[in-house]
Order: sequence, then C-alpha cells, then structure tokens
Amino acid sequence: MAEEKKKPTSGRKNDQKMKPYLVYCYLMRKTDANHFESAEDIKAYLEECGIHAERRSIYRDVHEINKVLLALQEDITLEEAEELLLEDEENKIIRLHKRRGFYVAQRNY
Repeated sequence: MAEEKKKPTSGRKNDQKMKPYLVYCYLMRKTDANHFESAEDIKAYLEECGIHAERRSIYRDVHEINKVLLALQEDITLEEAEELLLEDEENKIIRLHKRRGFYVAQRNY
C-alpha cells in the first residue's frame, strides 16, 4: 500500500482564519470601558480554542477588526477606514487602555 502524501500547506495552522473573529467575540463578551483583557489573556483563550497565536499577532488582529468594523459602520472602503483610524483614536471600536489591556469602547445595538 502506497504511503499517503500530505497536502502542502501555506504555513498557516488550522483555523487561523477564524482568529480575528474569535478575538472580537471574546472582547465583546469580556470587556467594556471598565474591564480589560491583555494580549496574553486573549492568547490564552485562543490556545483553549486550539488556535496558536503570538502576542503581537493579537495587536494586528485588533487593528484589522477596527478597520473592518469602521468600514461597515461608516459605509466606506477599507482604505478610507485605515486613514480615519490613523487620524483619530476615537474612531477605534476596540481600544488599548494604557498597558491594562484591550476593551470594546463602542457597541452597536
């Protein structure tokens, strides 16, 4: 019986595409203006979900989440959202509080 060959991967681990969504859901459940979650807390949660994450990748994910949410909220392109985020921190839906952690600052009801 011939040995089965594994399909080549592009270096990404299983379920990595779900990571930003899980980060967003976690922050929506666990945070507000008075309750924060550190990148290490988020990383630990992702590990529980079976998704490997590096601390610095959490910061990238949060940036991308902010960009997408702002684009949807304002009905603008991702490029326009990127510019608005660079112009003013108040445009961020998820914010980083001085070394204490991330929190969801704006909630849509």
